[in-house]
Amino acid sequence: MLYDFIIQNYHLGEPIFVGDIVLEGMSGADRIRQLERLVAYEKLIKYAAGIYYIPDKTGPKGQNTLCPDVVARNQYIFRRGRRIGYYGGHTLANQMGLSSQVPIKEEFVSNEARENEEEVLFGKRIYIVRKPPVEVTEDNYRVLQLLEALKDFEECADESMPAAEAQITYYIRKNKVSKEKVDAYLGYFPSTVRDNIREMRLENVLA
Repeated sequence: MLYDFIIQNYHLGEPIFVGDIVLEGMSGADRIRQLERLVAYEKLIKYAAGIYYIPDKTGPKGQNTLCPDVVARNQYIFRRGRRIGYYGGHTLANQMGLSSQVPIKEEFVSNEARENEEEVLFGKRIYIVRKPPVEVTEDNYRVLQLLEALKDFEECADESMPAAEAQITYYIRKNKVSKEKVDAYLGYFPSTVRDNIREMRLENVLA
């Protein structure tokens, strides 16, 4: 029953988090026992505590492992078709074109964060994870990312102010972020965000 559920709901190369598997009539202990049995039968591979995946038996055995970045993003950004986080810090600044520096440690802001800030390890890669100011959803993550970038602007951006303004303006227009949406979440961020909006003259862009 468990294996049927897994092959119907997961693809090759997709991490399977134990906490996401909920089957009627199956206790947590039964679930773990069945997962370990599937590992013993080589139906699954255990990546780390609480994380499994379906092996690709058609590919080279040495390459049959999960990419740490894929695991981290499934854990903290987009979980089983549901948005639960967004990129933050230096990672977000690089993605938005505010910085040319590619950070060694990817940074996430996620509902799955257990602490205000923590470092987690997948494979040999370290990731920084932070709690969001409010719950992240598909409807609000774009505006939260914008406010996050403005919050960390002085620390993370290395572009000139005109170039940074152009990139942020492009993000606002591309994602259709309105003043109404910004005002709804502005109070969850420090006053420097409001100052940066004024200094970059973003009020008209948000209108």
